[in-house]
Amino acid sequence: MADVVREVKKASTAWIKSTQQLVHFGWQEGYGAFSVGVHSLAAMRRYIELQELHHERRDFGAEWQEMLARHAFEENE
Repeated sequence: MADVVREVKKASTAWIKSTQQLVHFGWQEGYGAFSVGVHSLAAMRRYIELQELHHERRDFGAEWQEMLARHAFEENE
């Protein structure tokens, strides 16, 4: 997973900087990965489509902590 994330971040950073002219763009430290079952695809698509609106009401940090707790994961910094 770490190799995949590193390559995605590297390629997307290059694309963003060249096409969006965002010279100071950078990713945050770390990442999280969750699998999604076929039965959850519609809900996941809707979440992604409405993500900007969703995060106006609750920031990512609070949502992240809730996801970890809901799935009984401990944060590994």
